[in-house]
Amino acid sequence: GYIGKPHFAHWHLGHGGVGQRWSEWFYDPRKAGGGALIDLGVHPIYQALYLFGEAREVLGTKVNVYSERIVGDKHLTNIQTEDNAVTVTIFKNDVMSVSDVSFARKKDLSNNAIYGTEGTIVLNSPFASLTVYSTKMSEEWRGWNMPELKLPISPKDQMELFLNLIEEEEGTWRVNGKWARDVLEIVLASYKSAETKRVITLPLRSA
Repeated sequence: GYIGKPHFAHWHLGHGGVGQRWSEWFYDPRKAGGGALIDLGVHPIYQALYLFGEAREVLGTKVNVYSERIVGDKHLTNIQTEDNAVTVTIFKNDVMSVSDVSFARKKDLSNNAIYGTEGTIVLNSPFASLTVYSTKMSEEWRGWNMPELKLPISPKDQMELFLNLIEEEEGTWRVNGKWARDVLEIVLASYKSAETKRVITLPLRSA
């Protein structure tokens, strides 16, 4: 493609945390399973898995920023779930994917990017929904380009496609139950890495 062989991806996702609109459930690790990593971290992980295939190794780290929060009419204290988390995933094709997610960002204009041997794709930058640079383009188009994005199908058709993926398992080989399991495995490996301060090799082995 225009960016050559992908070798690195960066995914950046966050907000200010669960507030008036949502439940304190998000800050109870027994109910939620964790914090920003398991809630927001799955999104960049499933995108990377879809694009780059099977993962080989995972390195993770996480920290808590706020030990107290006001959620609705409740004052939560001694919060243990993570507000910031970073997951580094190495795929079997040697692509490195870094995702950073957060419950502690008040405002954010950062973006997602995929880097290749011949160029770069930037998603959701402050300037455009898609920005592309490629050394393969002619001199006339050399530099950053901002092509217009249009959804190929309507929202209604997208929902029907989603339901078909569940009921019929139509689509690519990656979009199935195993794909969802693989996403969760990387999340769990990131938690394990954060706890043990070690790189985790996949697949996970039960103790």
